[in-house]
Parts: sequence; structure tokens; C-alpha cells
Amino acid sequence: MPDAAKPNWICAQQGAREHYAIPRALAGRNELALLLTDIWNKDSSFLGRMPGAIARRLRSRSHEDLREYAVRSFPFTFARIEAMQRVRREESSSYYAARNERFDRLCKNGLQDFLSIDSNGDCLTVFAFAHACRDLFEFARRVGCQTVLGQFDPGPAEADIVEQEHFDRPEFRTTWKRYPESYVERWREEIEHANRVVVNSTWSRNCLIGRGIDPSRIEVLPLAEVPSAAPEFRRNFPDRFTRERPLRALFLGQIILRKGVARLIDAARELVDEPIEFHLVGPTDIENLSELIDGLPITWHGSAARSQVSQHYRDADVFLLPTLSDGFALTQLEAQAWRLPVVATHRCGSVVEPNVNGLLLDEPTGPAIAAAIASLLESPERLVAMSSATCIPRGGLDLLADGLLRTESKLRKVT
Repeated sequence: MPDAAKPNWICAQQGAREHYAIPRALAGRNELALLLTDIWNKDSSFLGRMPGAIARRLRSRSHEDLREYAVRSFPFTFARIEAMQRVRREESSSYYAARNERFDRLCKNGLQDFLSIDSNGDCLTVFAFAHACRDLFEFARRVGCQTVLGQFDPGPAEADIVEQEHFDRPEFRTTWKRYPESYVERWREEIEHANRVVVNSTWSRNCLIGRGIDPSRIEVLPLAEVPSAAPEFRRNFPDRFTRERPLRALFLGQIILRKGVARLIDAARELVDEPIEFHLVGPTDIENLSELIDGLPITWHGSAARSQVSQHYRDADVFLLPTLSDGFALTQLEAQAWRLPVVATHRCGSVVEPNVNGLLLDEPTGPAIAAAIASLLESPERLVAMSSATCIPRGGLDLLADGLLRTESKLRKVT
């Protein structure tokens, strides 16, 4: 059994995902024994003195909450990899697979070194994110550790959905490519070596169950960070929408087929004669997007700085999230923080309560999206009520830590 007075968790993660939320949550309960990460910028390290855009990005690889905790990183290896990737502009699945495998091997070695000095495996729980922990988990299980896999997306089921959408909509020319089967096979092995899998939404959980994973092994954890409501902000809706004051519908995020963009464009085509504007904000992999929206009431603004994003939320009347699949979709929380009603699907995190703070689509089809928007267009008073009822689910590091420690407790009872 683990020593109640001794930290028992080891976390492995690349990058600063969620601002190191998992290790920070555990550190807040004095449960973090070691963080294994690719690059960690200490004040005295060579990274802090590197010039250029790469260095500026790498300097953010640390967090004040973890300053007093044990961190093992591999800066020379991964700073070189990131620099070479920038020079070559390499974004292929083979590049990321190779990077993940390298990180996995180094983390396995790091755990091995830790155990040789400080502990024995049956006292420890090892957390790592999917796609970069097969060897780490295999070794951890072999020496008696418990393992918890962080599944940040719905897994291969999502890839099936996206692949079908690309097949059904050949008029959208995109750069999307499905990852190779070897990537999926490695993920399956990670799942086999994981005692528990943690996700952020019921949708993700159901997708994993559909892939044959035992429901008792899957835990839905609260979000680490949720946005705060915009202070003193109130929306003003007109008594009716006109050509002079149209309804402004905002889509913010990646402009890709997975997010339901093709369906949204179908809806705009149906509503072309109505007093409505669609505003798309974010990067896209659709090479002919401008051509596809030509003649429709759609404005694509491209990527936006954080200050511009806030203005887009302010200016909108309703937020659209016709996603085909998402691990959670944090943008809907940001929209709610700006008291913006949301039209979403059930294929993401649960934020919308139908007819209370927004509308929930049974299926993200063009006609369904158009019908939902038309109902709000005809009754602006519904938007007023929904804006007043916006709600942000509970979250934060304390609740995340509760969920992680609850998961560990279940594992210890089983063993």
C-alpha cells in the first residue's frame, strides 16, 4: 500500500498541456513525486538564454506551482527536435509518432531511474497522456505500479467519423489525413497496459466503450480550468432582427470538417435570405474555403489574437458548435462566460441544457442547424432568457485532484 505521508504519483506529459493541470492538481495535495516532461525551463538553464521564436515558446515550459517539485526533463533532445521541425516545417503523422516514441522511451528510463533510488513500484501511480506511453506503462505495470491514461480525444471512433465526413463531402479540399494503423495499434497497447482511462466527457467515454473498453475502467474527470464569467457584461438583443441589425452567429475554433463546418455552410445556404450573418474565426485546413462560402452570408476572419477573440464573443448573438466529435470543446465554456447562448451537439462535453442556456441538436445536419437558428431568429426573447441562464460547469484543480485521487483509491481497492 502507498505511504500516506509520501507522494505517490508520477506524471509524464509533453508540452504544457492545460498549463500542467494534472501535475499541479496532484502537487496541491502533496501527491506529486515526479514530473517527467520533454522540456522544462529553469531560470539557469540554457533555454532561458536561447534567442528567437523557438526560445520564446520554450521559455513557457514551466509553472510556478511546480517550482519546488521534482522534475526530470530532456531539453537537449527535444529542443533539437523542435528546432529541426521548425526548419523542415514537418507536420506529418510519422514525425509526431517518432517524437512520441522517443518521449515514451525516455520516460520509461526516467521511471526506472526513479525506482532504483527512491521507491518501489507497488507504491506508485503513473499518469500519462495517450499516444506516448506504451513502453512506460508496460514497464510500470511489470514493476507493480498502477497506471492511469489521459485520453484527450474520443479515440479511433472519432477518426472513423471524420474519415466518413471527408468521403461524403469531396467538394471540400483539405489537407487532413488519417493517422496510420500502426498509430492505432500502439494506442490499443497503451489501453491494455492502463488500469484506468480518464476522459473529460460522456461522449468520449461512450466512444471508448464502443471500441470495446470496459466501462468500469473509464472515469470522467472534471475540467482543470474553466473560464470565469465576464465581469459586468450584459448582452443587448433587439426586439427583432433585421437587415440593418441581423442575428450574428459565431463559430470560433478550427475551421475543419470535424467541427461540423460543412454542415454549418449547408445551414447558411438554407438561410441565405434571412437577416443573419455567420462569422467564422480560426485557422482552416480547407484549401477552397473562400470558394465554398462565396455568395453566402459568411465571413471568415482567419486566426485571431486573444484580444480579438474577446471582441468576437462580445459582438455575437449566438455561438454555434455543430461538432461531429470533440473531447470536450472548451469554446462553448468561453461562450457561456460571455453570456452567449450556445447551439451545440451531444458529441462533446455537456454544457448546454436544452432551451435553458442554448439548444442541443439531435444530429448536426444542415437542416437541423438552420431550423435551430431560425427558431431564435423568430423569437429574440428566447436569446435574452438563454443569455441570463448561461452556466459554467464546476471545475478547477481541486475538483480535478479529487477525481484523480478517487480513481487511485478505486485502483487500490481492486488490487
